[in-house]
This record gives sequence, structure tokens and C-alpha cells, in this order.
Amino acid sequence: MLLYGAPAQSPHEFSRSVKSNTVVGAAIALTLPTGDYQEDKLMNLGGNRWVLRPQIGVTHTRGKWTFETSGSIFFFSDNDDFWNDGKLENNELFAFQAHVIYSFRPGLWISLSTAYGWGWNPKINGEEVHDPRGNWMSALSFGVPLSRTQGIKLSWLQARTQEETGVDLHSLIVGWSIMF
Repeated sequence: MLLYGAPAQSPHEFSRSVKSNTVVGAAIALTLPTGDYQEDKLMNLGGNRWVLRPQIGVTHTRGKWTFETSGSIFFFSDNDDFWNDGKLENNELFAFQAHVIYSFRPGLWISLSTAYGWGWNPKINGEEVHDPRGNWMSALSFGVPLSRTQGIKLSWLQARTQEETGVDLHSLIVGWSIMF
């Protein structure tokens, strides 16, 4: 939902816009407890619980530069059918992200991004488990137009946990976009 800023524009108007502009928006995402969940397995494709995520973001464009930032809070329902007939509860998870984007011309751009998420602190069967989350991510992305309605995006993503245990990753991502 747009809270403040520019009116809606056609794709052509948006691509030609070069003036300074600030937009503030908010969103709410709801994740349903779907997927392949089996209570006798510790690792599952399904989450077996609801997740509500309100988010607010600000974008400021000045000429060829765009600056974006957003913050989210993830609220989780309890998982009453956790592994070995247990119950999983946890606190909120907070997330913050920021992006700086430079547009060379419509469709041709480069961006530098960073994000940090923290919180979680789960309880299993009412007992606290020392498993707080603190993950830092950064990315460098490059977009190239293929035509007026298609483009390719290439990204290098790096993530690092800030806790004693966790996963560090380095990924190369290729995406193809089609605009209708």
C-alpha cells in the first residue's frame, strides 16, 4: 500500500522518470502452513505454522540513483506438531535491508544491497533453546535488458551467520524477467 509519494505510472513513464522522488509504502504478508510436513522428521519442506510479516519501506530516487530501505517483523504461530510430538515456539524475527541502485539507462543497472535479521530465540516444549538468529547478507547485482519487455539479472549473494553455529554461503544467481 502506498502511504506517501508518486502516483502510479505506466512502465514507459516510470522508465523515463529522472526527477527526485520519495515513496513510502507498507505491506503485510501471510504465509500459510503448507508444504510437505511430517512430524517425525526434523527437516521439512513445510513450516506447519502461520507467519505474519508486516513491512514498511522507503525509496528515494534522485536522477540515476535510487536508495531503498525496509524493515520487517516476522510473527510466528506455535508449531504444536513439531519433531517427536514436541511444541516449537519462538519470539519475533526482525529484518532490515538497504539497497543502492544506479541506472545507466532503462533496464541497465547495478546495485549493492545489505540485510540483517535477528531474533527468534526458540522454545521447545517450554524450555529455552540457545538458538538466536543473527544473519548478515550482502549482494551485488547487475541487470541487463534483452528487449523492451525482458531482462537478465546476475547477482552475487553472500550470507554470514553472526552466531556460534550456522551457515555461511556464497551464491551466484541468474534471473530472467518478463514484463507484461
